[in-house]
Amino acid sequence: MNAVTLLIHDHQQVSGMFARFDEADERARTSLAGRICTLLGVHTRIEEELFYPAARQALGRRGADLIDEAAVEHASVKDLMRQIEHASDGDPLLAAKVHVMAEYVAHHLKEEETELFPKLQRTELDLEALGARLEERKRELLAESDVIDAAVDENELEEASIEEVEEDEAAELEQGQDEDEDEDEDDDDDDDDEDEDEDEDEEDFEADDDEDDGDVDEDDDVIDDEDEGEEDDEDEEVDQHRPSRRRYGASAAPIATPAEAAC
Repeated sequence: MNAVTLLIHDHQQVSGMFARFDEADERARTSLAGRICTLLGVHTRIEEELFYPAARQALGRRGADLIDEAAVEHASVKDLMRQIEHASDGDPLLAAKVHVMAEYVAHHLKEEETELFPKLQRTELDLEALGARLEERKRELLAESDVIDAAVDENELEEASIEEVEEDEAAELEQGQDEDEDEDEDDDDDDDDEDEDEDEDEEDFEADDDEDDGDVDEDDDVIDDEDEGEEDDEDEEVDQHRPSRRRYGASAAPIATPAEAAC
């Protein structure tokens, strides 16, 4: 594990411990505060003893300001660590001190990860060899620690960090599934509304067709009546102009022409 990877891993562990402190009850907070101080103490030691000297040499004047600022930030954090480690049980300011220390640490970690580490990665510093030295020194310091609960086990802290990540991922997955279910329900409701609208449109269309058919039938009846009336009128006119056989007599002789009469 190279030096940058190891230190970032430490940063993640510390951040996870601060998050657990915020969620813990009063009884558990005292133990967690001690564990945080132990982990931070080991972390600051390996940085000050090994990492910062190697970084200063590799960066020269380009990294002098960053490393000086980091050393000052370490001093502020270590002062709060001493106050927390020597706090009495039930100290009303314990939570406040841990929260302030968390803010200092968060600022410090951000500067290292966004400014100092990228610059070091562009140098010829052997980060793998430095990482091996950091890891060895870290194990030694953890073995020597006797702050609360005898010692802080590195594997325990790593497992705690992994558990928190898994819980967050599970919560995000569950939230995503709930959102998908809500979207499916909304889609079903929309489909039902569309089906109802289509049924209503079909009913309205059929009703309009029935009305149109009724109007057509009525119009046809009126036209038929008018045609029949016109035919009756025509028949009457024909009858009026046709000579009546009864008027002239069925056996009456036809009228002779003047030539026929002379004969």
